[in-house]
Amino acid sequence: MYNTKEQNIEMESKLNFQAIEAYVESYSNKLMDKIFKDRDFITGDDILDLPVSQVGLLVVSNIFETW
Repeated sequence: MYNTKEQNIEMESKLNFQAIEAYVESYSNKLMDKIFKDRDFITGDDILDLPVSQVGLLVVSNIFETW
């Protein structure tokens, strides 16, 4: 339910979460296969150069928080 100044409006989600999860898994597997085809590790620069830059920044941020 979303609150607006005027009224509460119920909105149904039309996202297909199973399809999104399947796409993410497929894409990440292809990406990892490509990255680790000829090497056993990935560098920080490699992470930041991922095709989706927000993902690279999220990974680096999570590593930094864990460290």
